[in-house]
Amino acid sequence: MPRRPANVAPIRLAEAGIKDSFTSVATPSKSKTSPLVSACLVVLGIIILLAYAFSNSSKFEREGSIFGGLSIKFEDETEEFASRPECRTAVCQLLPYLRRIYGESMNHVLHVGPSTCGVVLKLLKEEDLEAWGILPFDPKPPVHSICENLFRKGLIRVADVAYPLSYRSQSFPLVLANDIVDVMTQRQLNITLRELARVSSEYVVLLINTQAIPRLQDVSGDGIKPVKVHKPRNRLWWQQRFPMFGLKENEVATEKFDALVGRGSFESAYHIFHLTPLEVKGSSG
Repeated sequence: MPRRPANVAPIRLAEAGIKDSFTSVATPSKSKTSPLVSACLVVLGIIILLAYAFSNSSKFEREGSIFGGLSIKFEDETEEFASRPECRTAVCQLLPYLRRIYGESMNHVLHVGPSTCGVVLKLLKEEDLEAWGILPFDPKPPVHSICENLFRKGLIRVADVAYPLSYRSQSFPLVLANDIVDVMTQRQLNITLRELARVSSEYVVLLINTQAIPRLQDVSGDGIKPVKVHKPRNRLWWQQRFPMFGLKENEVATEKFDALVGRGSFESAYHIFHLTPLEVKGSSG
């Protein structure tokens, strides 16, 4: 089983500029357009532009909660979004704060989650870090060429996270994971969380959705059954079970995070846990 590569060069995106030129020829006008008609056309154009902008933004993201003035945005974690290199997950909003908390431990990062292409690309390009990712399902085609390149280089792997991960123990100082354990059973959690603890040599940062999550519709011979909605587990539920899965809360990192971002006076879209594998002695931030 290969270890992570020694050096990872940041990805640079090619930017193409588009220039439009328009020439106009003055022609005599035989009749004047009514000012009322012109005003109606302008208003109609503005309405169309606003409607397009709203639909385009809501397609990829929705506003989350406010962290002491920081607006956390998170996308609908879909297979379509997993095929794109944009980084709109809450993890990306928190990266500058995590860098201040974990310092050099972020030099080698493993991200596990639906939007790992965008997260890994941001870490490689903007943070200038070595990063790898695990996508928990096959991305929906068409897959962006940048994401395909990350797959081809082995920086991102597609793997069922309810099974052992194909990395050696303590391969990464920091493991980031979001939107993967939210609806897992106790048996699946016993595997997945223990694997996150196993491949981490120092820290695990876990983001768990606090909102009700619809399960897939059950298609059978009797037709499509109603969608089942998973009731989110509260923060205490997770805190009581982390030791069962080989993890403990990192109080030092949690206090630093709360001081930087703030917590308690708002309702978060995610439970954000700062954890340390039980096998790792000490939990200095």
